[in-house]
Amino acid sequence: MCGPTSSRADGPSGPTRRQLLLAGAAAPLLPRLPRRAPAVALGSAEVQPRSAWGADLGPRGRLSEEAPQDVRFLLVHHTASSNGYAQSEVPGILRGFYGFHTTQKGWPDLAYNFMVDRFGRVWEGRTGSLDGPVKGDATGGSQGFALLACFIGDHTSEPPSAAALDAMGAVLGALALRHQIDVRPGSKATFVSRGSNLHPAGTSVTTATIAGHRNMSRTSCPGDACYRLLPSRLVPAAVAAAGLAAPPPAAPSSTAAVPSAAPPVPSTAPATVPAIPPGETVPPESLSQLPLDPAPPPTVSPAPPGLLDRVSRTAERRREPVAAGAAAGALLTVAGMAALVLRRRGNREATPREDPHHPDEPD
Repeated sequence: MCGPTSSRADGPSGPTRRQLLLAGAAAPLLPRLPRRAPAVALGSAEVQPRSAWGADLGPRGRLSEEAPQDVRFLLVHHTASSNGYAQSEVPGILRGFYGFHTTQKGWPDLAYNFMVDRFGRVWEGRTGSLDGPVKGDATGGSQGFALLACFIGDHTSEPPSAAALDAMGAVLGALALRHQIDVRPGSKATFVSRGSNLHPAGTSVTTATIAGHRNMSRTSCPGDACYRLLPSRLVPAAVAAAGLAAPPPAAPSSTAAVPSAAPPVPSTAPATVPAIPPGETVPPESLSQLPLDPAPPPTVSPAPPGLLDRVSRTAERRREPVAAGAAAGALLTVAGMAALVLRRRGNREATPREDPHHPDEPD
């Protein structure tokens, strides 16, 4: 349905060319609208089967399936048709798409695997999509390796409704779970294109595992208002619906250092105090744990010229009176001792000697 451009009328002046084509293709199909069929569970999504809108509309050509291991990503589209439809009109709208795709586009069936209306209902599109990975078609060519899910409406400037986003997330998550596609943020798929007007056949392509039609072909599909919601709204919803956990851990780097068998050599570099951010202080109890910087060795500066001579002369002048004083002291000491000896000798000569026969002295 999506094309490089969209012929749209401005305001309520009249229907677009696309809407007229759809109405013309659907007109002969309307009298045979089927009764509503029971929904079929696809993961957490409830899907209205093909028989709910086109039991009498078989493929007009051969359909083929992707090999199960070849479903590598999921592609989101919009029909670029009117947003103002009623619930009861949806089966007729789907029949109109079928007629337009098979008669105007030359495709064997409705292009998309699943359709989502603005009321939050999911519909099986191309025959057999509930049973297996049937290949779809798209404007600009099909690069392959994907299943296609399409919003019914024009989301160039108007985003899908909340109900439609929830339903699209549920069906994308169910398909991811069925085909083991990792749809977590950052997950990628790589394949060799089978040919589109953006990726010619044989081109190696790497894409997110939930992508927009514009990533695979030269088109504005699924509209700017929808496309910007893929990473922020549809991917998280699909991850939740698929029951996936957080993104896988990064693979260990091949350049990681290998520990050496030799014991580490202690460093002789002085420990430094760790930097403290501005405005913060070190807790007092941690001060004793901080390494101290060693005291720097003393620095000896050379003496100025002539200083040693001046110091030597000063010391000589100070030693001279000291020596003279010492000599005078020694002379005084000798003189004093001599005087003392003389006085003692004089005292002994002046004292009379006693007679041994003195009367007062007994025998």
